[in-house]
Amino acid sequence: MTNIPSPEFFAELRTIIKEEVSLNAAKDDSEKLLSVKEACNLPELKISRPTLKKLESIGKVKSIRVGGRIFYRKGELLQSSKLYKKFSHTKTHQNEQSI
Repeated sequence: MTNIPSPEFFAELRTIIKEEVSLNAAKDDSEKLLSVKEACNLPELKISRPTLKKLESIGKVKSIRVGGRIFYRKGELLQSSKLYKKFSHTKTHQNEQSI
């Protein structure tokens, strides 16, 4: 005779799996690799490609090359976006004062 789990067991199992998947997705989100286009279009960043390259050249973000493509870590971009916004706001404010 085989014991077949009840429907409640499967419902509980589904709930546990969904919770675990969402926890892992949240943890790994900062490690997600973004293409140049995806990085520039991040809602928190919204910068041009030349600006992204400038941030890379001054060492604020690091690129990762895979094959012939360039990627950026989402978490690193979000951290640098806070610094970039402070920098760009200060620079805009200085330009307005010089006019």
